[in-house]
Amino acid sequence: MVQLPDELKIVKRLREQHAAAHQLWEQEMSKAAIGRKLGLHQATVRKLVNARSAEDVVAKSLQRAHVVDPYIGHLHRRWNEGVRNAAQLYREIQELGYPGGELAVQRHLRRYRTGRGYAPAPGPKAPSVREVTSWIMTHPEHLRDEYADKLHRLRERDPELDRLTGHVRKFAVMMTGRHGNRLEDWITGAEQDTLAPLVLRPPPSP
Repeated sequence: MVQLPDELKIVKRLREQHAAAHQLWEQEMSKAAIGRKLGLHQATVRKLVNARSAEDVVAKSLQRAHVVDPYIGHLHRRWNEGVRNAAQLYREIQELGYPGGELAVQRHLRRYRTGRGYAPAPGPKAPSVREVTSWIMTHPEHLRDEYADKLHRLRERDPELDRLTGHVRKFAVMMTGRHGNRLEDWITGAEQDTLAPLVLRPPPSP
């Protein structure tokens, strides 16, 4: 059996609930009775009955769900630290600027409770521009092994960063070793490289 993505499952369920609620409403059943029959909160029944179409319900529900997205990293981290109280997590992301309601947070956390029990662990934090610049500007012999390894992996993934590091280190060797005779060759190499920071442009015309 083909498994639907979570978002499509939500859409399918909302459409079915909207159709069922309207069918019972047309039979003059009260909202409380509809809620009991369908196993839904009365507030949910009210939204379903008042919506002009199933698509209105779907659009509003998905919009509420996606408002949590910018704060998923914080929720992942706190959940993996053992904080499972939705109200507390809601208050925490509120302080970070979260504009939505607590229900959307509860819905997001529900997938952790009904899944494997833990949110995906966040990956390692990416180094800042200042950190990478510091690693490049530090003499390789003076760079801690941890940082040298990180810079090596970055250079392997990014050919432009690799070339830039090469230019910077050649210049540093030239200056510290007082090899002025290599300057013209270094300038020629920098001019021929397509790296934006190294491209030498003629000054603007007066």
